[in-house]
Amino acid sequence: MNDDEAADRRAQRAEAGVRLDRLVGGLLDHAGVGRTTMFGSAAISLNGKLFALLDREGRLMVKVPAERAAALVAQGAAVPARIGRGTAREWVGIAPEESGTEDQDREWTEFLLEAYDYAVQLQADSAGAASD
Repeated sequence: MNDDEAADRRAQRAEAGVRLDRLVGGLLDHAGVGRTTMFGSAAISLNGKLFALLDREGRLMVKVPAERAAALVAQGAAVPARIGRGTAREWVGIAPEESGTEDQDREWTEFLLEAYDYAVQLQADSAGAASD
């Protein structure tokens, strides 16, 4: 990667970070939701467990049920999340198309809410299993 490509990538990630900060505001009012970083990028967690983050190219990565992730990839609405040499079954990437458009903001917000709901479900399931 040359210097221009690296600079473009940093600019995309910074722009995506600004968008994420703007869109995640309401979620931060929920108990246990917080901002953190992962791999040097902005991330959002529930009780310390990540459910959304930005990758190094400025894509929004969200954790959703494996079946939903597969469907989003099949529809072309998302790309599989690559971690190392493998693919994370429950994580998908939503590429930024046109920066800052209302449609994309709405799409990212819907994915953030879906990922948050899934994180809540996983933690409730985990708490239920622990009490059995």
